[in-house]
Amino acid sequence: MQDEIENLEASNYNDNATTASLVSQLSSIRSNFELLPHHLMEDIDALSKTSFSITLFGRTMTGKSTLMEILIRGKGESIGKGAQRTTRDVRTYSYKGLQITDVPGIAAFEGEEDEKDAFNAAKKGDLILFLITDDGPQACEAECLKRIIELGKPVICLINIKVDIDKSTSLKMFRRDVQKKFDSKRLDAIMQQFSDFGTHYGQDWRTIRFDYVHLKSAFLSQQIGFRGNRDELYDLSRFRYVENLIVS
Repeated sequence: MQDEIENLEASNYNDNATTASLVSQLSSIRSNFELLPHHLMEDIDALSKTSFSITLFGRTMTGKSTLMEILIRGKGESIGKGAQRTTRDVRTYSYKGLQITDVPGIAAFEGEEDEKDAFNAAKKGDLILFLITDDGPQACEAECLKRIIELGKPVICLINIKVDIDKSTSLKMFRRDVQKKFDSKRLDAIMQQFSDFGTHYGQDWRTIRFDYVHLKSAFLSQQIGFRGNRDELYDLSRFRYVENLIVS
């Protein structure tokens, strides 16, 4: 490549502007070729790692931090209260060879750097868990998913059911409420509404695996204070289906 550049510069061709342009293009091509081994080694390192990496995406308050705590068997330190933004940067946790990365909420990006960091985290992930809630998908969520699909990463989309539960909640009333919210026709309609965004972007989202889950009860089923109702809470959460999807 260097010989071609030197020959072109030493030639008798009179159009200096054209010569300079060609030299610039050849130099750029040479630089890109020189970078290839570096990029290749990065890709090989990423492929040869022994841990499995999951990246969590979703707008603020969809349950990303709750999902993080479930996957790492945490005690809830990262779960937010009210409408505050709890994830202000990219956070990665490890649990038994599993790396889980949480990124800032979609609707809470505070500039290009936040957004760049979030999508760089997605590039490094082996699997994307994309969260929305059952109060209806939003355009910002669809825009984010469209960009993730363009990365070519496998995606599981979780629709998190919003039914509150704490120590003062009657388990009988909660069971009734959460089972009502898990109505398949209602949730299938939400899934279809979200999938329709893909058509707008020229993508087919019908191949994306969707699952319906109540993350709060799955998290509580792991906590000491709910030990007596552990099995029922876990069954009500339907998190077992999420685990099966991740494994498959």
